[in-house]
Amino acid sequence: MKITAELTMGDPRQFGAVGDGAVDCTEAITRAAAAGGGLQFAPGRYRISAPITMELDRHGPLPVSGPGATLVMAGAGPALRLL
Repeated sequence: MKITAELTMGDPRQFGAVGDGAVDCTEAITRAAAAGGGLQFAPGRYRISAPITMELDRHGPLPVSGPGATLVMAGAGPALRLL
């Protein structure tokens, strides 16, 4: 028997991310990650200025996907922080 769970993949643009490489998308991506499920990035360059914290102990698996998408870290620290 195989049991699988379907995860909802959210688009950070629904939370205000732009993906043009100029606009800081940190807050929008943080809100998308906090909503749970997974992150499905549309193609683009997503500029962030602080680490994005993903609370796996709170939300469970949090897949991140985005063919053609790049996170551009414009601040100190890691781009992603997994807890």
